[in-house]
Amino acid sequence: MTQNHEPNAALGRYIEMLHRRVKVDGKLLTIREICDRASMSARTYEKVKKGSVRI
Repeated sequence: MTQNHEPNAALGRYIEMLHRRVKVDGKLLTIREICDRASMSARTYEKVKKGSVRI
């Protein structure tokens, strides 16, 4: 069976855009801060960014 990761790749691009453009309390969040707020590991964050995680 072929896996389609395209929807997750779009989510990864969206998260990356938020990481680089949206300020929280006047500053951009680090990847660690994003992971802490989303209750996920940095490894999961990277996998989502690449689109290699099925949600």
